[in-house]
Amino acid sequence: MDKLNVLNGSRMARVGYSSAKQYIDVLRKDLLARLLSQTKVGPIDPQIYAKFLGGIAAMDELEALLKREILKGEKIEKELLDASQRTPNGGGPDEIA
Repeated sequence: MDKLNVLNGSRMARVGYSSAKQYIDVLRKDLLARLLSQTKVGPIDPQIYAKFLGGIAAMDELEALLKREILKGEKIEKELLDASQRTPNGGGPDEIA
């Protein structure tokens, strides 16, 4: 049952990642461009600097979290497929769990 929860979470993460990927990239680029424009004007306030870097880091962390969940599910899918190929009768759900 635990594997099923991981697989479902992985599928949800895959859908979320494919939907949000373009927005994450656009937001990350926008934050970086705004940070760079602030540095061209003159000295930058540390709070503003931290705000932009925090936003960029948050986008990176969100992307890494979604990818990690996707990879967990892919690992379990591979394990289940390998187990079903090793069993003589194709391996039913009772034999895998």
